Amino acid sequence: MKQSTHYYSDFAMKHRTAFRPHFKYGETLGKRKGAWRNVGEHCLVAGVFAELLAEAMQLPTESVYRATHAAILHDWNKKHETLLRNQYTSSSELRQRLEQLRIADQQKLLDLGYSSEVVHLTGANIPVDKAGPQTDEEKIVWYVDAMLTDTQPTRIHHRFEALESHHIRGPANLEFSQSFENQYGSSLYSLQRDLGDTIGTYLAKRIGYHGLVDDLPSALAERLRERIANYT
Repeated sequence: MKQSTHYYSDFAMKHRTAFRPHFKYGETLGKRKGAWRNVGEHCLVAGVFAELLAEAMQLPTESVYRATHAAILHDWNKKHETLLRNQYTSSSELRQRLEQLRIADQQKLLDLGYSSEVVHLTGANIPVDKAGPQTDEEKIVWYVDAMLTDTQPTRIHHRFEALESHHIRGPANLEFSQSFENQYGSSLYSLQRDLGDTIGTYLAKRIGYHGLVDDLPSALAERLRERIANYT
C-alpha cells in the first residue's frame, strides 16, 4: 500500500466516529450517487492538519481530539449549504437561511452524541466578530480550513483573493463577503486575510516555525510529508 494511502486510511479509522455524519446525513462520503466526495476529502485533510498542528503545539490529548474531530466535521453539511446558496440572490436573506441551517445542523450533531465543545468548534471557520478565534483549538480549526483550497495547502491571502476573482462565482462571493461589513467593520474575506496574518504568526511561534508567515501552509505540508514518510 502506498505510504500516504496507508497513513490516511489509518487516520480515518482512528477518527471514524467523526466521519459518521458525512456518510449518514451529509452526502459527502460513501458510494451512493450524488455524494460530494471532494468535500469529504477536504475534511479528511483538514483533520490531518489539525492533528498535526495540535500535536506540534503540544496541546493536551483532549484538545488534540477536539480540534481534529471539529476539523473533520466542519463541512459535513457543505452540500446542503451550497444547494441553499443557489436558491437565494439576496445576501441578507441567504445569511439568515444559512444561520438557520447552521443551528439545525449543530443540533443534529448534538443529538448524535458529539460534545458541545466539538460542535462549537465546527463553526470556528466563520468568526463571530472581528477579534476572530480566541482559543488554541478555535485557531487551529480556523487556520486549517482557511489554508486549504480543496485539499491543497494555499497561502491564505491568495485563497481569499481567488474567491473574490473567481470567473463564475466571484461576484456572488464578493457580495456575500461584503454583507458582513456591519458585523465586522470590513468584508468577510478582508477579515479572513487579516486573521491569516495574526493567527498564522501566533501558530508559527507556537510550533517553532521561523519562515515567512505566508509560507506556513507550505511548511505544514512539508511536516506532513515527513510524518507520512516515517509512518509505520
